[in-house]
Amino acid sequence: MSASIISIGTQIPGRSDFSATYSSGKSLHDYDIVVFDTSFPAYGYDYSGGNSLSDGSSTQLGKDIAHWSSELDSAIKDGKTVFILLAASENLSAKTGQREFKGSRTINYVTDVNNYTALPFSLNVVNSKGSRVKICDARFSQLYDAVKDHLEYQVYIPGKLGTVAFSTLKGTNTLGAAIRLKEKSGNVVLLPYFSLEEMTEEHKDGKTYWTKEALKIGQQLTQQMIEIDKVLRKSSESTPLPNWASDMPMSNKATALQEKIDTLDAAIKKKEAEKHKVSEQKQKADAIKSLLYENGSILEAEIENVLTMMGYQVSNFREGALEIDHVIISPEGKRLIGEAEGKDNSAISITKFRQLETNINEDFERDEVKEPAQGVLFGNGYRLKKPSERPDEFTDKCYINAKRLGTALVKTSDLYTIALYLSDHPADEAFKAECRKALEETKGAVVQFPKPATS
Repeated sequence: MSASIISIGTQIPGRSDFSATYSSGKSLHDYDIVVFDTSFPAYGYDYSGGNSLSDGSSTQLGKDIAHWSSELDSAIKDGKTVFILLAASENLSAKTGQREFKGSRTINYVTDVNNYTALPFSLNVVNSKGSRVKICDARFSQLYDAVKDHLEYQVYIPGKLGTVAFSTLKGTNTLGAAIRLKEKSGNVVLLPYFSLEEMTEEHKDGKTYWTKEALKIGQQLTQQMIEIDKVLRKSSESTPLPNWASDMPMSNKATALQEKIDTLDAAIKKKEAEKHKVSEQKQKADAIKSLLYENGSILEAEIENVLTMMGYQVSNFREGALEIDHVIISPEGKRLIGEAEGKDNSAISITKFRQLETNINEDFERDEVKEPAQGVLFGNGYRLKKPSERPDEFTDKCYINAKRLGTALVKTSDLYTIALYLSDHPADEAFKAECRKALEETKGAVVQFPKPATS
């Protein structure tokens, strides 16, 4: 059984079925070799003002970065070879989910996200374009020969890094290299950027197909990546098997041993699939820790999760200009509207009350709503500190405003304790009812939730 290859963000001719888009959320556990294009895909921008990504694209970008950083890290830990195409370094301005309201003006806080943050290790690159490279390691010669007409490096790495495969002509800067990361059994191969996706032609049926030359290059590239993977796994200085040599016959002994290897590989892959499935379940179950330290859309999603555990129906409401993050309905029909905010190193201030109060009033203006909803402000103040070491997470003005409006204040770290218990005791309806009662009866103060019966 030959090594299986998956390419992310780029396509290898003839292997389109083994490629995935940047935002696909694809798992890497079924594959032995990974090809990762560090280029950002086309995200949507917020054209209402500024040059930042839209809310949805900002959220998607965050998910993509977190996903690939985790998947690539796991792949390298599991002993796989990851080929990284070194695209130009690029920053995108993404919304953090934090807003500030000044009069009729809404200020959305943004942060710059670099395409290289998707890698599970830091890499110092400098943007610089060129096509002339020096081959420093003969093991990469045939790979270079396959793609040389389509290669244009977009960055260089100052000085030397790892086992240098390609460098600038004078050899002072690295353009490609094979590196090993500390305490990880896999290999990382950094490659100058190339793309073969323009090697297509339209046929009479109106569909686009790879050219014959593209399919030939794709086959050569695939074979060389497999051979380089073998060499790196052996940690030897031997030359990768040439493409023509792979067609030479094997001895009966070698054939029998290969069949045994294939059987073992199949068993390993089955176990890896089971491990990955369990790992995903564990990651999902442990996501409640986000209540302790996150902010923005990730915090909002986990608040929704624990409210659902407590028996509430939670949804987002969008109608015209009205946007409500948390519309919360109890089993008894009690209606609440929530806003959430996290602060890195400060308490939750009154700024969120403006949006919360506006949402409640505009919601009440709707014909089908008979009573104003109760407001709930979910706060994760001083979120980078351990909960037990945090000062008061709400400011004095926050308490004054909460009393004036009858708003319940909730520390999301308190929700963590509830989520922890209900994750293991999902059928405890009495406890859920006590939690809902505490939330709905609290006006102008921090909600004191009941303590679970067991720790």
